[in-house]
Formats: sequence, structure tokens, C-alpha cells
Amino acid sequence: MTIEFVDLPVDLHLIFIAYLAPNDLAALSLTCRLLYHIVETHGWSLYRRLNLPDSISPSMRALFTHNSWTDKMRVAHSHIAARNWRNRRFGAQSLCAPWPAIFHPVMALSPNGERLAIVAGNALLSCAFELGAGRDTTRIRLETRVGLPHATSRDGKKDLVGLAFVPDRGGQDRTLVVAQSDGTVERLYLPVQAPSVSVHDAQRVVRTATYTRAEDMQDITCLAARDQTVLVLSKNGRTALYRANAPWEAPSCATLPSSARRGRSWTALLAPDLTYAAFGRSHVAAPLAIHTLRPTGLEPTPSSILPGAQSARGAAVYALSTLTGSAHLLLSGWFDGTARIHDLRSPSGSGSKPVIELRDPWAHDAIFSVSSSGPLVGAGTARHGLVPLFDLRSPQTRLTGWSVYAPGRAESSPVYGLQMEESRVFGLTRTRAFALDFSEAGAREREGVFPELRGETGVRQGVVRYEHSRGR
Repeated sequence: MTIEFVDLPVDLHLIFIAYLAPNDLAALSLTCRLLYHIVETHGWSLYRRLNLPDSISPSMRALFTHNSWTDKMRVAHSHIAARNWRNRRFGAQSLCAPWPAIFHPVMALSPNGERLAIVAGNALLSCAFELGAGRDTTRIRLETRVGLPHATSRDGKKDLVGLAFVPDRGGQDRTLVVAQSDGTVERLYLPVQAPSVSVHDAQRVVRTATYTRAEDMQDITCLAARDQTVLVLSKNGRTALYRANAPWEAPSCATLPSSARRGRSWTALLAPDLTYAAFGRSHVAAPLAIHTLRPTGLEPTPSSILPGAQSARGAAVYALSTLTGSAHLLLSGWFDGTARIHDLRSPSGSGSKPVIELRDPWAHDAIFSVSSSGPLVGAGTARHGLVPLFDLRSPQTRLTGWSVYAPGRAESSPVYGLQMEESRVFGLTRTRAFALDFSEAGAREREGVFPELRGETGVRQGVVRYEHSRGR
């Protein structure tokens, strides 16, 4: 007896549909009314649940939660963004006017994708993500740009050097914890700003708490946060753990081993599940160390030291991140210009070599920032505003990656910060913040062109990119 596919139970249809790509789902929906109904009712939502976690595109959540944004539109957005990544089609834009002096800026993307916050010197900027025209994309609006008087000094000792969002009531994404170079840690609140209010007329940022100062905490280099846990690191290896919702409590302090303090401490990372903290330093013996996190605080002795660069000259780690959706895959940026991925599930000890090494064969500068979104990995180099990009699904990642220069006048600037998501890359140079938009609207609006903010007319500059496989 022969049974037609359309005569099968819906449960069996869904089993087959779960293995189909977006193009196949679209083709299947055109075959007959029954399969069109099944695909529209169940197929797109099933594909989204299995393949598209919201964590890879936080700034698009304003669309995903909107009533007019269907599962089919969500899948189409992801499919088009992936195609634009493959074809190198993107639009570039500035997020704000250049800051008046050269700084080491820091940025943070809020957990619910409501906004992007940036600090540079004593200035705090907040960019909100809103529904754009046509309801099929989001636009980035600069909602706040204020100077913090208490974070101003001639010698830079009060410059803001760390920034992170912490949970607040109702998931508003308006509560920040910031660290100053002199060791001061504060909690700030971003007031609600109406879209019609200009940046210059925006309300001032509210300082809601000043945390108990940790002893011997100066020359802060990094602030990291997960949920209500905040970690502050100084360049001499001193650490302090705070509870964001308990500013009156004294922090839990620890000092990294003396052998690791001979070199400068650069960066720190808290695991998504708060089981460990990772530290990047300039040190031959322990450039990348993992320390266990316990309820009582940080274990000062590392549980694992991860190897990387073969030479002592390259033994320095400047940037850390975890791959999207995994607390066990650690991404690090090294002095020798290589981004390395370590699997922390491997046996502990110094023998846990990186599972993947990513490098632009035409660039030899240190990696100052790293980020990822699903299988996509990006790095920011120490000079020329260069951003190498890689796709981990490629069997020859070293040769099929590509690099793009930050839009505008990057000159010899490092890329100090990088935040990647499904369709956007946010970056920071020493003079400006920028975004590369791989969505349909971003690529269509102005492909590969950067509108520099100068008055109301604007000056357009091209964006330069190249393939890693050129000349091979």
C-alpha cells in the first residue's frame, strides 16, 4: 500500500520538517494548501526554536517580541544575515560623534538587548535599539551623552575604565556598574528618555550607590559582571568581588599568586555559570589562568593554566570571552596576533592546548578585543582599526576568514572593544564607536559606506576589507 506524503499524520510531517533548511521550508509551503498551513503554523516556529536562540541577536529583541514580527520573519532575518556574512555585504555607521580626546573606551550590551552603553574618559553614552521604519528592522538612537563630573581629573586617575549592566527591576536594562581607574566602583541609573528629547536635553545619569572601597585597589584595568556578581581587577593582580545589589557589603578580595604578578594584569572574565574566573596577563608562566569561584570568594591559586603562544614574546593575553551559549569554550586574544579557543572540559593542567587557533595571515599585531556570535568569531587588533572575522563552520578557517577596517578615521588606533551578534558588529576605537550591519536593511541602505557625523550634511567614506586567502 502506498501512502502519499500529504496523507501522513502531522506529527510525522513535523519530524521531517525539523531537518529542513529555510529554503526547503519555503519550497515545501508552495506545494499545496495543507503543507503551506503546516509550515506556516508549525514549521517556522519549530525551526526558530531549534536553530535560532535569541542570545545571538540581543539588539533585535525589540523586533522579536513585537506582535507584527512572526517566526517566519525571524527566520528570514537570520537567513539573510547569514547570506550577507558569506557575501561580505554590510552597511557601516557611526554610533556617535568622535569624542574630543583620545581615550581607552569600554562598552557593554545590555542583557535584554535594550541598549548599548559606552564610557570614554568621563563621558557616558547610551544608545537605544528601537523599531525602525517598516517594522522590519531596528534603528540605533543615541539617547544619552553626559559627562560625569565626579569622574574628571587631569591625570586620568578618575577615568571610567570598566562598565557592565546588572539586573534591575522589570528588566529595564538601565542599571550600570562602573569602575574608575583609582578603584572607585559605583552603580548608576539611566533615566527614561523620550525619543523626542534631544541628547543635549536628556536627564542626567543618577548615581544610586558607591560601593565599599577595597584595600590596595588602584590602577584598575577591568570590570566584569554576571548577574549580581561584579569582579574588579587591578594591573598588579589584586581582585575584588562585589555583590551589585549589596553596595554596603565589603568586597571579597584576593591577590593572584606572586609569580603571576610580575607581569601586568590586563583582563578578566566571569563564567556565565559563575563557576570560574579567567585572567589574562603579560606573564611567561601564566598568561591565561583559570581560578575557581566559590560562595566565599575567588580561589587565589589557579586551577588551570592554559597554554597558547609558543614563544615568551607572545605570552600575553589582552582579551577574553566565552563562545555564545557555552561556558566551557574560552576565547582569548594574544599578543602574537592569534585568537585561541580552549575547551575547559579537557583535563586540567598545562597540557590543555587550544582546540582552534584563528589568525589573519596578513596582520601581525596583538589582539586587543574578541567576541563571538554563534559560529562567527571576531577580533580587534592593536593597530589600524582592523577587525578580522572568522566562521568556525569553515573547514579551512585560517584561509577563508576576512578582515575589515573600522569605518572613519581609525588611523593607527586599536580596536579596544568588540561586541558581535547575529547581524551586527559593534566596535570601539580610541576616537569613536561604530557598527557593521549585516541585516537586509543595513546592507540595502548603504552597502560598505560610512556616513561620518559632521553637522547635518555628513561626509561619506568607504570601508576597506580583504580576504585572508588572497595570494594563496
